Amino acid sequence: MKSVINLFKNHILETAFFSKAECQELVRKILAARSDWLKRPGYFTIGAASYIDKANNAKLAQVHNAILLKHFTQGFYDQLKQRLEEKFSGHQFQYLKNAALPGFHIFPGKHVEFPFHIDTNHLFVEWPNPLELDFSKVGSMTFSLQLPQAGGGIYFWPEWSVDRMPPEKINAFFAQSSLSQGTFAPLTGREEVQYREGCLYTFGQVLHQVNVDAQQASDKNEFSISFHAHAIWHRDGYWIV
Repeated sequence: MKSVINLFKNHILETAFFSKAECQELVRKILAARSDWLKRPGYFTIGAASYIDKANNAKLAQVHNAILLKHFTQGFYDQLKQRLEEKFSGHQFQYLKNAALPGFHIFPGKHVEFPFHIDTNHLFVEWPNPLELDFSKVGSMTFSLQLPQAGGGIYFWPEWSVDRMPPEKINAFFAQSSLSQGTFAPLTGREEVQYREGCLYTFGQVLHQVNVDAQQASDKNEFSISFHAHAIWHRDGYWIV
């Protein structure tokens, strides 16, 4: 088993990733694929999303992976993996067969407000051999592709304590990967990162929230478009994306 320096911390790391031309081409393909957008509560996705689809995730992943590959090709995902390995030298990445591929989120201006939460997408994947995974090393990756005129970003709280949560809320929180605003008090004040188009934002088990102020300031006909992936450490020495 190989040791690893965890890529995913309790802060937000920005990494230049896609060029302006690449962002524009991806956005063009996303808009052209509108008939395959999945309607979610106040926004859309292309691809299955484990935090929403939960028990149906494996079944939906097979259907929507085919849709993602139809619009964006296997070559795009091969290049994504290669570029992640170039950007994070010394780290290897692999996809898991039958799990959802990284997909796209499309947020209209003035969409429904998201609560602050911690990503626990990995809890809804049907891992073939869970003991081979290190569940203490998980993280999220957000790639900003298009921002509305008002901008966009993420609020986050670097430190939080489950001890601040009422006991009856703890199991529900980790089972549902979402938490209503005000359930408990974070240990630190709110910090903010403003997204830049083409950049990748990585973070670990950080309490965070979509920048709802920017979304509410956006025109309802504008879209904030991003690409999302999650990763967990395999004890054989690579990240499963």
